[in-house]
Amino acid sequence: MADTGKSGTTTLQDAIKASHDSANVRLIKDYAVWLLPDTAGLPTSTTWTPPSNVKPIGWNTDDGAELAFEAGDKNDIKGHDGSVVLSVGAPGNYTLKIPALEMTKTVAQAYFGVTIAQDGAIHSAGTPTGKYQVVLAGIDQAGRPVIIVLRDATITDRDSIKFSAGDSMTMTMTFTAHTASDGKQFDAYGLTVEA
Repeated sequence: MADTGKSGTTTLQDAIKASHDSANVRLIKDYAVWLLPDTAGLPTSTTWTPPSNVKPIGWNTDDGAELAFEAGDKNDIKGHDGSVVLSVGAPGNYTLKIPALEMTKTVAQAYFGVTIAQDGAIHSAGTPTGKYQVVLAGIDQAGRPVIIVLRDATITDRDSIKFSAGDSMTMTMTFTAHTASDGKQFDAYGLTVEA
C-alpha cells in the first residue's frame, strides 16, 4: 500500500507548513559595540544598561559584525601503514569580527594595541597587546534586544587599513574569546526568541 503522507488527521504537508514561523526570524535593525575596561558592568540579561562613562565604538561597515566559531588545531597520528590511529584536537574559540568605521581613540587604541598620546599621536612597537571585554548589543525588527558578551578576549586578527581615494578607512578587528574559569567563552542574551 502506498504512503499517503498522512499521520493521524494531519498530513505531512500540514505538518511541514506548521513548522514554519516567521516570528522566529531575526533581522537586526541596529546594533552597537562596547569595549569595556573590566567585567564589573557586563550584561547578565537583556535588560542591560550600558555604562555612561564608556561610549560604543560607533559606525561599522554594512558588512556588520560577525560571530563565528574557529575549530582548534587537529593532529592526526598515523601508524606505520599510513592509517590514522589517533586524532587529537584542541578546543576551538568563538570570535567576533568588528569592522569599525569611526576612527576614534577607543577604536585606534584597540586596533594598534597602544595608548594614544595626549596629542593624538600613535607610536607602535609592532607588538599590540590588550585584553578586552566586548559587548555587542542589537535590536531586531520587533524591538527585541540581542546581546553577545565576550568576557575575556584578545584581538587575534586585524585587517589592513585601506588608503584609497573613494574608500572608507576601516579598522576591522577580530576578537577571540578565551575560556573563562567557569568554562564559558561567551554569553548570549535574547539570541533565541523563546525563553
